[in-house]
Amino acid sequence: MRDLVVIVGPIGSGKSTVSNLLGNKLATGGRTVAVVDLDDVAFMQRGTADLYEFWRRAAYATAELIRSWFDAGTDSIVAHGPFFESGGYDLLLARQSAETRTHHVLLRVSTEDALERVAQEPTRGISKDPEFLRTTHERFRELEPSLPVPSFVYDTTVLTADQIAERLAGSLRQT
Repeated sequence: MRDLVVIVGPIGSGKSTVSNLLGNKLATGGRTVAVVDLDDVAFMQRGTADLYEFWRRAAYATAELIRSWFDAGTDSIVAHGPFFESGGYDLLLARQSAETRTHHVLLRVSTEDALERVAQEPTRGISKDPEFLRTTHERFRELEPSLPVPSFVYDTTVLTADQIAERLAGSLRQT
């Protein structure tokens, strides 16, 4: 069996940090791992597309990338990003085979804590804008009930990214 770990949460919840730490922990444990960032795939696009189509294309390309990593023999994929946009979850899950165990991870963070976090990161662009961040957090809360039932839920203001990654790695070792 192979494992797909899908990590979602609002901006500033720690998706990238947890994903990278988890990937490292799984690799240290002997697995071959790829960490895939939906945002990185999305921003490879050039040209114009409306927002829905922009994220739909990115989700499709990410699903194909993940499938290719598995076809190449990778044991575990840690994917993170806004899969809740533009039917991204449906596209992602439809491209996985029966041999894939999918683990859904939901990270939570308050809007105020997220604002504080992103303000400290020099590479952040529009997500540093308080109004943009608040709007995206509200949208995430609206969409959260339509997401797949999470296998794991963590509040990143209570646990550190390393603690979350360690717990996830431990859970995956047991499956």
